[in-house]
Amino acid sequence: MTLISIVTPAYKAKTTITRAVRSVLAQGISDWEMIIVSDDGQDYAAILKQAGIMDERLHFTTTGQVGSGPSRGRNVALDMAAGEYITTLDADDEYATNYLETLQPAAAQYGMAMVYLSHKVKPDGTSQGMGNNKNIMKDERDMMIINLNDYMTINGCNKNMFSKTLLNHRYPEDIKYSEDFYFDLQLLAQVKAVPLFPHHYYVYHFNENSLTASTQSDQEFIDTYKNCIKKLESADFLSNEHKCLVLAGYHFRLHQNYLYLHAKQNGDCSDFFDFMDKNFPLFKSLKYL
Repeated sequence: MTLISIVTPAYKAKTTITRAVRSVLAQGISDWEMIIVSDDGQDYAAILKQAGIMDERLHFTTTGQVGSGPSRGRNVALDMAAGEYITTLDADDEYATNYLETLQPAAAQYGMAMVYLSHKVKPDGTSQGMGNNKNIMKDERDMMIINLNDYMTINGCNKNMFSKTLLNHRYPEDIKYSEDFYFDLQLLAQVKAVPLFPHHYYVYHFNENSLTASTQSDQEFIDTYKNCIKKLESADFLSNEHKCLVLAGYHFRLHQNYLYLHAKQNGDCSDFFDFMDKNFPLFKSLKYL
């Protein structure tokens, strides 16, 4: 049995997929499979072969569609995954060399482990913060244990690895943004406590062609949060206490996005993270949103 399955949906990733795959090839753990799911009609096996990358641990498939979304791509890969543990890698990002070997033992102990993303790498190579993380990771050398309450304060800025035994659900294909956040909630409802590691194990690249960078995504985030609220109201995977907490968090985010749209229209911020730093400098330290 394969130890780790890496799930990578690929949409307009011709120029970035090589970097992502090379970061997987450089991992300290070699017992993995990487499932690359084309969602744009591209032959990513051929693209990688042209770059000199051929490895039997790389598996390729397709959604059979174009632009069906990351949830559809991840679900196709989940149905193929043979690993004891599952993690994701976006096609425009990369792993630090110790990502797998750091998260896998922690996921084995707790069922799930997370990496916090506090910075993004811009196209010019410079790094920019993604919110005030000082109260989440007080020391980047440390690992901390969080629960669902804590998770609501990190605003979805994370990647994770989890045991396949927890996989009794799929990514919601009717949610266009923050689909991973909703997916993670269903994992957290099972494991209760999760180790959280600092950001430098996963390199998040800001992609100007990504869904979240498009101007239309501003309104679509609002529509997504409304959809999530509706789904959660009838969901049965959370206790009543946790459902109230999570619903409060989604309403808070919905409020933030309305305020962000107003600030952006007035030219008062460059992006959402800039808006959060200027207007909610303590939001990361709130135990309850």
